[in-house]
Amino acid sequence: ILDNNKKHYSKTIVLKDNSNATEPKVMINPVQNGSIAITGTADYRFVLSDINGRTISSGTLQNGISTIAVSTAQRGMYVIRFISKDNSVVTQKIMIQ
Repeated sequence: ILDNNKKHYSKTIVLKDNSNATEPKVMINPVQNGSIAITGTADYRFVLSDINGRTISSGTLQNGISTIAVSTAQRGMYVIRFISKDNSVVTQKIMIQ
């Protein structure tokens, strides 16, 4: 509302980046070369599960770039959970081709 009590609408759209720079990220998705490359700025535990919730792989990731071998995994959709030292969880979907 303006000073003269008239309404004014703007055509400007504000986009906010909700990503957290410290969260780990899958570098290439879909995965095609038999390994998942992940970059992060901290150490994380991970759990890779198929769409039915079965654990395919789990372990730890170091600060920087890490890889997870998935050459024996079948094609399809997977979910990877990253667990930080304070037990916060980040979940991402991965497609393996």
